[in-house]
Amino acid sequence: MRVSKARPKAPVRRAARSAAARVSRQGLERGRILDAALGLVMARGLRRTRMAELARRLGVVPSALHYHFPGGKDELVAAVFDREESRLLSAMERAVAAARGPRGRLLALARARLGNAARLGRLYPINESIGDEIQAFVMQRRHRFLRCERRMIGRILRDAVGRAEFSGTAIDLLAAAFQGALFNVTRTFAPRPGRRSEAILAEVVDLLFRGIGRC
Repeated sequence: MRVSKARPKAPVRRAARSAAARVSRQGLERGRILDAALGLVMARGLRRTRMAELARRLGVVPSALHYHFPGGKDELVAAVFDREESRLLSAMERAVAAARGPRGRLLALARARLGNAARLGRLYPINESIGDEIQAFVMQRRHRFLRCERRMIGRILRDAVGRAEFSGTAIDLLAAAFQGALFNVTRTFAPRPGRRSEAILAEVVDLLFRGIGRC
């Protein structure tokens, strides 16, 4: 005689799924979501990144992501890049604080920027086909980061003026010029930093100080 197993009633199944969803939401750390989202964005691009795919990669139900990011994909992507920008600013501030003298601090800032870009490249290799898309997005929303970075550079340059290491009045303009040069060096050498990139960073810093010294 065959005994058939009774299937749980629908309300019971729904309750079980709801309980599992609550557990996945509570046990899912925000940092883990951001790490996985950054990897997905770098591999798939912004337009092709989907919350459902991210949930599958994390082994959770999609509602677990919306629990942390109720604004959906836009809020999540903004949080990803906000975190990376804050990490970079903190890394540069620590490097500057540990260095000696304006020239040394400026070089330390530049090295921290390049090192952070290289770290991201190692952890999250970017799909070359979506590189321009990522770059365009980053440049559109980086006003806060770029402003903070320029202020940091400007403080170093003003300290150099105060130490009479050079004379100059257009500090904000010089800070913006150095920031632009640093951006280009970082973009060029971040995939494979080495002695060449170190030498170029030192040359850019020395050129800035020598150029100011002649003003």
